[in-house]
Amino acid sequence: MGVFSTYIGIQNAFYVEIVAAMVVIETTHARGWLYLWLECNSKLVLHALSNEEIAP
Repeated sequence: MGVFSTYIGIQNAFYVEIVAAMVVIETTHARGWLYLWLECNSKLVLHALSNEEIAP
């Protein structure tokens, strides 16, 4: 288990949640982990991550 933080400026909740999810996914990939359990309480973020047209 690890913890990380970064300053992303003053943003809205959606931006913060999507950036946090992307950082976790990138970190997981960089460490070579094969499985990830990502919990999120924002349906909009989950929809954005599961839709190729919306995902950043």
